[in-house]
Amino acid sequence: IPQTHYLSDGEKIYSTTGAYQEEITSLQEVQGADLSSFDFAIIRLAENKEEFPFIAYDDNALYWGAEKLEGSAGGGFFLFENTWFNKDGKPSFIYAHDKKYVYLVGCYEGCSLKEQLPNSDAASFESFNSTGYGFGKDKNQLYHLDQVLTGLDDATFESVVENLAIDKNGVY
Repeated sequence: IPQTHYLSDGEKIYSTTGAYQEEITSLQEVQGADLSSFDFAIIRLAENKEEFPFIAYDDNALYWGAEKLEGSAGGGFFLFENTWFNKDGKPSFIYAHDKKYVYLVGCYEGCSLKEQLPNSDAASFESFNSTGYGFGKDKNQLYHLDQVLTGLDDATFESVVENLAIDKNGVY
């Protein structure tokens, strides 16, 4: 499984690619990264104790490998507390955020960034992963995985069990 690591020579930051914890197979400069605030996040999967060097960030942006993620805000990359697991006890999806936006992370054979949730607000986001598979909400809207849910009442919306949610208008 290719994984990304980051190295610095004190002046520039480089993304390395290779099998996790094995030989480096390529090295590429991370263009525009701020060396003084650059760091990377590691996802620790509690169920099986695997660690994945995942995504890097500085005060201004997120980086996937050597590429800056357009539209990202940086300032860190944090997992929301609730994570849901598949039948094998491994996480399947996780919500995460930088200082401004929410992202969907998929974890199967390693972890990968799926996408930024449209019009998301990290400060008000709430994940329902402990009771429902992939439901979340923020001050702007409701989500199921990376899809915006429309026509639901966010004041009464509640995730009850895996893949099942309710609001005053119905069951979903």
